[in-house]
Amino acid sequence: STDTGRPPALLRSTLASGDPRRLAARVSLSPGDGAFSWDAAVGRVSDGVSSETRSVGVIVRVTEPYARASREGNPPLMKGAFVKVTLAAALVEGAILVPRSAVRNGRVMIAGPDDRLTFADVTQIFALDTIAVLSPGGLPMDARIVTSAPSPAIEGLLLSPQPDTMAEARLKAAAKGSSK
Repeated sequence: STDTGRPPALLRSTLASGDPRRLAARVSLSPGDGAFSWDAAVGRVSDGVSSETRSVGVIVRVTEPYARASREGNPPLMKGAFVKVTLAAALVEGAILVPRSAVRNGRVMIAGPDDRLTFADVTQIFALDTIAVLSPGGLPMDARIVTSAPSPAIEGLLLSPQPDTMAEARLKAAAKGSSK
């Protein structure tokens, strides 16, 4: 298993919608004063999450782990060695970040131009902590997302939308890769 730098939920949800081989992997070994790395491919992800470390097992394959051993004094990559694995996924152009709580059963509530409640079907790519990432096309970029569900939530209900500046700040920070 490896530290993905993020909770296992991100990795699991990233892989849930597709082939794990879409992830790029790099294996790094740092014996003594040197640092060596190999390109790798994600083979599979373990079924469980460790209750102690909140990590998930990721099995990666290095095509020729011994090939570089003879050049420049590089060590071979031995099975079971303690290594660092870095995973990366492709950027989804046009992805939309919304508060995770705004996505309910594959739908998002929106305040329409006339301040009336409407619903939009969305496709969630993944969720992490309080943020959900939606695939492009489900929402207009200027959509006003309803984050506090009215009761009852009936299409056409007249709303009195108020901006949530704290939620906006959290989303902007998440988009920049910051946790603030």
